[in-house]
Amino acid sequence: MDYPIKDLRAASNNLGVEGARVLLKYSNGKLEGGKGGDNNNNNNNNNDNIYLKNLHKLDLSQNQFSNGGIVELTKVICRCTNLTELRLGHNKIESLGVETMMNKLLQHKIEGERWQSEVKRAY
Repeated sequence: MDYPIKDLRAASNNLGVEGARVLLKYSNGKLEGGKGGDNNNNNNNNNDNIYLKNLHKLDLSQNQFSNGGIVELTKVICRCTNLTELRLGHNKIESLGVETMMNKLLQHKIEGERWQSEVKRAY
């Protein structure tokens, strides 16, 4: 399957927490009507269903994101493995939210490296 989206600009849409959840469903490959990928986090290392995996730029500035939606937002970002530019300016994310996001991203990176090394040892 081809994943053509490389630049997603969704600034100034007031997405908020609910919008982060919709983005997470989409990034997991979850389509309307229950078709598509797994939305259960059981598939964290399976990139087959990730619609945003070729995304390089993501602009979510001015979307009313707050600390409450940071977990969903971080899950979306973790699924965008080719992401080089992320814009989150002019949201309501405070220092605690930034700290949570950084910790989750670091945890995701460590778990991914651990998983990759386990796969290499298996072969």
